[in-house]
Amino acid sequence: MAKIELDIIVVGAGIAGLAAAVSLSRAGHNVTVLEKSKFKLEAGFMIAIGPTGVNVLSSLGEDRESCIESRISSLTNTFLIGFDFARGRPSPTNFVATYDGQTLEYGHHVDVRSQSKNSNGAMTFYRPDLHSELLRLCMLQSSEYKSPKLLLGSEVATVDINNATAILTNGSSISGDLIIGADGERSLVKAAFKEPDTLRQAPYRIFRAIVSTETLVEDERQRHMLSLTTSKFAIFQKGTRILSWFEGRDGFLQDLEAGYNISLDEDQGPETDPVKVKQKMLHIFSDYHPSILAALQKAERVSDWPVYYSTPLSHLHKGRAVLIGDAAHSMLPTTGQGGTQSLEDICALAIFLHSDSLKGKRERQVEERLALFEELRKERMAIVQAGSGIMFGDEERLEKTKWGQVLKRAGIRDGEGHLRFLYQYDIFEESRKALEEGMRAKARL
Repeated sequence: MAKIELDIIVVGAGIAGLAAAVSLSRAGHNVTVLEKSKFKLEAGFMIAIGPTGVNVLSSLGEDRESCIESRISSLTNTFLIGFDFARGRPSPTNFVATYDGQTLEYGHHVDVRSQSKNSNGAMTFYRPDLHSELLRLCMLQSSEYKSPKLLLGSEVATVDINNATAILTNGSSISGDLIIGADGERSLVKAAFKEPDTLRQAPYRIFRAIVSTETLVEDERQRHMLSLTTSKFAIFQKGTRILSWFEGRDGFLQDLEAGYNISLDEDQGPETDPVKVKQKMLHIFSDYHPSILAALQKAERVSDWPVYYSTPLSHLHKGRAVLIGDAAHSMLPTTGQGGTQSLEDICALAIFLHSDSLKGKRERQVEERLALFEELRKERMAIVQAGSGIMFGDEERLEKTKWGQVLKRAGIRDGEGHLRFLYQYDIFEESRKALEEGMRAKARL
């Protein structure tokens, strides 16, 4: 029986959308990406990618078998048809370290590599660099793989999930066998599910500041700070405020993300004036260590970002549509898991929907495979989302809270256990196992 090649529509050309397009086209399908902007640009801040996500990036460009089996991750990977880490320019994240924001006293210090299944551990990318490399793979023409079609300036107005059809604002439409919502936390595809909206504004915001490493090494105090933060996901806490510090673009840029509480009832929205927002940040964090304040003072640009999150959705797929990334599981940023979980989604989809494994009536096959995808991802995502706002090391202290109870039931009782849950998960193996079990169950019917 001939293998099935699906016509897949991906809504959104962000990191999740482009990665899905590359992965699914290389799984044998015809993929079209719809992006409303004329040229999609990622926000100029960092994105943390955990070990499982690094494995998924490494698998792009491998042959069909090693796409499932590969555990390879190398900073010297320069195969033009595969993800090129030299072009992505990540910085290694070898440790998670917590400090007192005022005194710089050590808290927890965990070697990420010892908690993960690949020797390179986690990485941090400057988002535009990661996006550009995924875009390169989308645009690449190769005799070995199908290439996705990228339609910029194609804004989706509505989605018919039962017929896998996207209706554009210009009145035209495009239909396929499957539509993937990779269009963020305010997803139009998710809205078409007609289910209660679980997106909520968090009672805090984040100042996001980019600082050139070059400006810091000139100052002795800042060189000391770099010794505390280089190759780390460094967290500086004082009271309810958390400042996360990590690097990207081969270590040439530092990203300082300073979270602070707000009253949703009294909040008047984020500050947008570039001068005032920096002044506001320095005022709110004025009791932090002078070296941290000096680094914040050197920030070339600062943004005041609102934070949104969703509780687990009732369904990740409905009709002939499926959600991935922030559309499926927008979460709090404390554990830095948003990007990694998007890549886990994409890996699972590519394995469940690989054209070599699809045989028979295509609509039924798609429905069955999406059901397997939802079953695999929902349980893990509920735990990841519950822990996304808990700082590593605070699990036991917060175990009586609603979210802490979810972690406790999953056997997560401390920071190292939390990291093991996040970093030792093998999305390739778990997806393959779920697919094999699903196919055996179907054969017994």
